[in-house]
Amino acid sequence: TLQSPELEPHHNLTLAIVAPPLGMMGWKGVGALPLLACIGIGRVQGQPVGPALYFTDSGANVIRRAQLDGSGMQDVVYGAPGAALRGLAIDELAGKMYWCERDAKAIRRANLDGSDIETFVATKSGPEGLAVERNLGMVYWTDVEGSVQRADKGNAIPEDIVKASFLRREGLAIDSSRGEMVWPTSSGGSLSSIQRASLDGSGVHILAGSEDFTLPEMSTPLSIAVHGATGDVYWSDIVTDSVYRATPDASVVEVIVSQGLHSPLGLAIDEVRGKLYWVDRGNSTQHDAYDAIWRSDLDGANAEVVLTDGLAEPRSVAILQR
Repeated sequence: TLQSPELEPHHNLTLAIVAPPLGMMGWKGVGALPLLACIGIGRVQGQPVGPALYFTDSGANVIRRAQLDGSGMQDVVYGAPGAALRGLAIDELAGKMYWCERDAKAIRRANLDGSDIETFVATKSGPEGLAVERNLGMVYWTDVEGSVQRADKGNAIPEDIVKASFLRREGLAIDSSRGEMVWPTSSGGSLSSIQRASLDGSGVHILAGSEDFTLPEMSTPLSIAVHGATGDVYWSDIVTDSVYRATPDASVVEVIVSQGLHSPLGLAIDEVRGKLYWVDRGNSTQHDAYDAIWRSDLDGANAEVVLTDGLAEPRSVAILQR
């Protein structure tokens, strides 16, 4: 642990440097991957107390956290050089966060203050979306080849459960109460859909597709979230620049937010306070809130930007609810 002269005195800098493959030195944990360096920064010793907003900033190669209103932003973990940070998930019961480093082909985990970083799984393809299932103790993810995989939090042995697809699968969410998972499948056109399957990967079927309703055509849905109590499914589309909500059987599908968005991505639900959070990566510098974190009520009302200053390319978001 080092004190950085560029940080306030109470900022602690933890540096873990792993040598190249000689002896396969690496982080602790199954499938440890050799890295040049990875830095965890925490402003407060020990685990954080109370609710918080976590998000990956791919442009800055850092995982950050803030209060739910966007105040008090701080860096928690820096990714490995060129890691391409993607999916992020919080395991509240274990006090852990998991994240995907797509180009490093790894899923990492750490304490919620950024300490005790370890490689959870070295993946065969770059991981994208990520979710933790609390009942089975499993971590699920999608990858750049369009497959869905999972691994037990204990043994961290990857298991292919949905075969690779020529369509893009990025986001992933778990519906624990129904024993299912959902993900968006993106073709950039008429083959885009929201798909659902059992937690073992069986019974894959389309929940909603671009031809199924009269709303603006589903084009490129990438991120998804499920409300644990109601089963409502939320997703964002980076081409229609909208956030959608569907009932569990997709009998009702609606646009809930569309004004002011320019590339909405990662979604997360704060069930305790009835709020939906998402990232707007921003594809228009003409908009004064590009590269922003947004939130709204669960029906899309009261949409507001909670954080925009100092962001480079936010990608995914997760909520520590309690």
